[in-house]
Amino acid sequence: MVDHVKMVIKSGKKHTSHEKLRSLNLLDKALLGAAKNPAFVTYVQKKIMDRLRIMCSYCPKDMQISDASNLPQRGSNLFLADELQPRFAAIFLVQLLHNVQSWAAKFPKEGNNPSTFTKVHTELVNQGVSFPGQALLQACQNAAAPKNAGSRNSELEARQ
Repeated sequence: MVDHVKMVIKSGKKHTSHEKLRSLNLLDKALLGAAKNPAFVTYVQKKIMDRLRIMCSYCPKDMQISDASNLPQRGSNLFLADELQPRFAAIFLVQLLHNVQSWAAKFPKEGNNPSTFTKVHTELVNQGVSFPGQALLQACQNAAAPKNAGSRNSELEARQ
């Protein structure tokens, strides 16, 4: 499952931003559900965290990495310059940053050492990467909901 998630996320045009977001959400659910399976948690850390760290650090030259208000704009072209689904790409970056922060809190140690999640989170904080606040995260989660959600998408669209 982890290998497939990594393949989808790295796939370029082969998979849509929406599919990549769904893969990230699957990884999050599997990881949080496997808290009592240290071998799985270790495998996730070794297999995919380097790629996710790079994605968390993504920031176009004309934007500030420390400005959380620009996360949707930064994320909109995370995968492709001519992104067909910029809304889902933007949501992916916000959700990814939230997940990394959550995983670092949930899995702070691996044995007696800091976990890879903790190391990646600390590295991102030291680089000045901003993490989404609860309001932005909620707006993104609402925007990812099916279209019948009505005007709940307006906050995210206003930020883009």
